[in-house]
Amino acid sequence: MSPITTILVPVDFSDQSRFAVREAASIADRFGAKLLLLHVVPKSESGFAQFRGQESLGEREAYAAAELSQVAAREAPESACEEIVLSGDVDAAVRRLVEERSVDLVIMPTSGEGPFRPYLIGSNTAKVLHDAACPVLTGAHAKEMPDACFPYYRIGCLLDLRERSDKVLQDAFDFARAYRADLTVIHVAPGFHVDEAPVADFGAAIKRSARRRLQELLERVNVEAACIVETGDLIAKAAELVVDKKLDLLVIGRGAGDDFRSDAYDLIRSSHCPVLSV
Repeated sequence: MSPITTILVPVDFSDQSRFAVREAASIADRFGAKLLLLHVVPKSESGFAQFRGQESLGEREAYAAAELSQVAAREAPESACEEIVLSGDVDAAVRRLVEERSVDLVIMPTSGEGPFRPYLIGSNTAKVLHDAACPVLTGAHAKEMPDACFPYYRIGCLLDLRERSDKVLQDAFDFARAYRADLTVIHVAPGFHVDEAPVADFGAAIKRSARRRLQELLERVNVEAACIVETGDLIAKAAELVVDKKLDLLVIGRGAGDDFRSDAYDLIRSSHCPVLSV
């Protein structure tokens, strides 16, 4: 991961996004980074209760700016913050700032306020995950937020052993090094649920091959980490390992745009800890 100097946090004034600001402030303090707090005002007042009574777009932007200042003062009092209010579409605003301000990391919850909150992944978060050209850290997909932010002591890196695995591993290692955290590299191969000896031997051979490729990858990237190779359903097994290994952070490769990983949403939704998707 390139040095983290600028962190962007979209804020919709939900409890989840306020917690994301708190978490971002903790990470910014660790890396000495600047925080950009962004609120995007919808151009239409309809459906957004916090803007009722503010008739013009300018009034809604002024209201949002005042609210954003309060969030910064309350959730990130010690951090270097810049508050930005834009109007229009959240995903477009995030993509614009990522490019214009050379953002290194976007931090946001998996859901927030608004009509899409009941869905598995909020629509704005889903769009940012799909399009953002930089890593995105999403909070645990949980109904209730934790009481406080804690450092990352145990970090897992889920690798599919495809072409982007080197970068995913390097970013996971850089994050682990910054926190002096234990790093565990994980690969989940397809499972085999038959008893015939030849097929069982084939499954064991796949695990041996995956373990060998993991070791080669670790040597190539010059990283030392524990390795876990499992077989079975990727989403279920990854969620299980997050709990069993008490991981504080899971790093995955997600890609962006046309290279977006099709199972990234499911991995983020099923994880009981925050996910850094690269």
